[in-house]
Amino acid sequence: PIFSALAALATFLLVNEVKGTGAGLVSAAFLAIVPSYISRSVAGSYDNESVAIFALIFTFYLYCRSLNSGSLSSAVLLCFGYLYMVASWGGYTFIINLIPM
Repeated sequence: PIFSALAALATFLLVNEVKGTGAGLVSAAFLAIVPSYISRSVAGSYDNESVAIFALIFTFYLYCRSLNSGSLSSAVLLCFGYLYMVASWGGYTFIINLIPM
């Protein structure tokens, strides 16, 4: 349950950074009710996918934040977020290849 709430918060932060507060709230609400996410987090799986999904969304948020702000502190936070995502999930290479596209 903790990582589900953190994933909803990270989704809000990501979409808030890109589109605005209203879109961030709607996207966090959608994440909270999507059946495929619920089955991978609270209600179904006991694997590490809930941790990995939070890390992935939070890393994308930090990436957008560091691009928008251009500050060194945001880039350092992005490095630590990326390290956390890589350490928590082995399938990160499939998703992270979307950034160059």
